[in-house]
Amino acid sequence: MHEHHSPDRVCRLDPVSRTAAHYRDLGAPPWLVIAGLHLTQAEALLLAARGLLVPHVNSVYGSTPPCPESRATAAALHLRPLSRQRAILHRLTAAWIYGCAPPPTLLECTAFGPFGLTLDPVESAVVHHRYTTYTKYEALRIGPLRVTTPLRTCVDVAAFDQGKHGDAALATLLRAPGLGCPPGTVCAALEAVPRLAFRQRALRRIHALSEALRRGLPGDTSHS
Repeated sequence: MHEHHSPDRVCRLDPVSRTAAHYRDLGAPPWLVIAGLHLTQAEALLLAARGLLVPHVNSVYGSTPPCPESRATAAALHLRPLSRQRAILHRLTAAWIYGCAPPPTLLECTAFGPFGLTLDPVESAVVHHRYTTYTKYEALRIGPLRVTTPLRTCVDVAAFDQGKHGDAALATLLRAPGLGCPPGTVCAALEAVPRLAFRQRALRRIHALSEALRRGLPGDTSHS
């Protein structure tokens, strides 16, 4: 005897289950833990409070200290394979990848190449897509994703990310020993980018932050 089901009884996954299924289908490396898939959010927070897990981004935690590769891998879990190929992480999200900003609420990215970037609903909930173009010399591959170079990240943050969060990230980028972004180099890059909006404001900001760092003051130029 066949059992008949009413169309309105079709099972639909709730948003948390959809996100967990999305992560599961993409496949996480063994050193990343996803709250909602491998354990509950409460369990993840408890383990993080005990120092046994390290928050990466959104519901992704790591069992080892974060580095650019692990952050990029955690970010990639929010993107389908095709989106991973076409996305470039930029601005404060790129600063986070380099360890110079806190984890973003929304991953900021643009498209690489001529094919654009079409996000599905799960991706759109955690990704902010802008329409910015970069040359092949302004992005590099870190783990599974492309990220703007440290120098281009400095240029973008200086030009577009105003306020205390942008100042803090920019000051950290400028003084990070391994990134190669001293103030003079960043100013030269700002001058070289064609048709850059807010160029003069960004240059003033770099000079102010450079002076604040030289004097050992907090890097806040939000008044300028």
